[in-house]
Amino acid sequence: MEHEYPEGLNITMKKYVLLITCILLLGACASPKKRAAEYMKAGAYDRVAKMYEIALRHSPSDKEAIIGLRNARTKLISKDLIEVRKARNSGMGYANANRVLGLY
Repeated sequence: MEHEYPEGLNITMKKYVLLITCILLLGACASPKKRAAEYMKAGAYDRVAKMYEIALRHSPSDKEAIIGLRNARTKLISKDLIEVRKARNSGMGYANANRVLGLY
């Protein structure tokens, strides 16, 4: 059984559906960015990067997520370089330093 509504009501319904869709999309993007901020404080840079990657899947032009992902990756590289330097300086050599990074 199909109901006929006045034309104005159909336009109003379409606007509400569009509004709800936009709200859901924005909410989905905000949550990973909030988690990324929490992970950043904890120094879990791999998780930070993952959260920003998720945010960027929902909104590829999100400047905050782009910058956050770049910063997280920079922190990861710096952290790994420090570990390699420690390994090399402790006499482990380059082969063991690569093992620290999981490059074997």
